[in-house]
Amino acid sequence: MTIVIPGVPVPQGRPKFARRGNFVTTYDPDKSRKWKAHVKEHAEGQVTELFASEIPLHISAMFYMPGPKSVSVAKRPFHTVKPDVDNLVKGLTDALTGICWVDDAQIVEIRACKEYSENPQTVLTVEAYVKAQF
Repeated sequence: MTIVIPGVPVPQGRPKFARRGNFVTTYDPDKSRKWKAHVKEHAEGQVTELFASEIPLHISAMFYMPGPKSVSVAKRPFHTVKPDVDNLVKGLTDALTGICWVDDAQIVEIRACKEYSENPQTVLTVEAYVKAQF
């Protein structure tokens, strides 16, 4: 299954904390929360099945980031500055829990890459994991 999410990918932000009387609660920053809602909105129209909880999954995520105006994309294809690829993956996998998989703990293998592109988007491929025989 392949899912395409248009727009500039957003990393999972650090949790925010708020005191409510004697209790402290945590919540996602606005930017992360809006990105997750955007991912869910686009994924719901493209996902055909929810992978059952006993199925181990392999995901491949390509994050196409906007390039700097000063350097052409062809001269510098890889995005080697912030945001970190692991934070991009975290926000994506959290957003798709309950849409693509029951729990993101099902993901046993991840391949992720970020590149410059004139068309910022995220392309995610999800498939059942098959252990390679060596």
